Amino acid sequence: FFIFMFSKMLSAPIKTISSQALKIKQLEEVEQLDIKTPVKEVGELIQSINSMGVAFDAFSHYVPKSIVKHLIETNQKADISGKNFHVTLLFTDIKNFTGFSESEEPEMVSKFLSEYFEIISNLILEYGGTIDKYIGDSVMAFWGAPKIVSNQYENAARCILEVRKKMKSPEFMNHPVLSKFDTRFALHSGNVVVGNIGSRDRFNYTAIGREVNLCSRLESVNKQFNTHVLVSNSFQKMIGNTMPTRPLDSVKLKGFTAPVFVHELLEDDVDPDQLTAYLQCHDLYMNKKFAEAKESFEDLKKRYPNDEVLDYFIKQCNTYLS
Repeated sequence: FFIFMFSKMLSAPIKTISSQALKIKQLEEVEQLDIKTPVKEVGELIQSINSMGVAFDAFSHYVPKSIVKHLIETNQKADISGKNFHVTLLFTDIKNFTGFSESEEPEMVSKFLSEYFEIISNLILEYGGTIDKYIGDSVMAFWGAPKIVSNQYENAARCILEVRKKMKSPEFMNHPVLSKFDTRFALHSGNVVVGNIGSRDRFNYTAIGREVNLCSRLESVNKQFNTHVLVSNSFQKMIGNTMPTRPLDSVKLKGFTAPVFVHELLEDDVDPDQLTAYLQCHDLYMNKKFAEAKESFEDLKKRYPNDEVLDYFIKQCNTYLS
């Protein structure tokens, strides 16, 4: 009887500890175990598991959970590494954030920026993306690594449209501070190196390469076109006609010799008549019929005065005609 009771005294907490260890391995949030046991070794094991849970929870806030899970599932050691992946890259930026941050206390800037990042980050993760890093008020993320997925392009585009929808919601628009955060986005697809980059003592899981730099430069081009979501030609080819876009123009990016053709990602409810009329104007522009293009763009502007992209093309036509 004594042996049976002692065995039960050991097996019950060990089963609980085993279950807790499995949850920690799967990076689930766990509560501290509160198990009383007269067995010293079991008590020490409980204490160790609790400490491990705290450590893993803290670790998962610095490293994307998807990366840690991938390392655990593939039994990989976290070390300096890098592999080629074809990914979709995202860069974001808040318009005039510098001016906002200069007029607010640093603590308040941090508070509101964290709320803002929470909204974007949750949607990136929901759509299968990996958050690479936060750079000031910008977010860098990518789809397609470490796990290769076939629908990365549509997921990335859908994510951005969902973020835009969230930022137009009454909850966001009625917020005294977040409503001022007018965000611009850029999406680009290409081959990059993804892995643990840095020194052996400290490294980041990140994407590097020419395409990363291109996407970063691309985001700032939104200013030229008065747009919110620019996508590269390579990304547009990947999504094809699955999502509405409209062609814009070739632009020169700092640090790149060849010009890059860009498109605007549109909302699902875009006016088909407006888009058709725009494409007709754009064809004239691309065929260098600038006088006809200017007249057509100006007529279109009268019909759709809020379409600020038209201002860019009218200005360009005037430049070419002068």
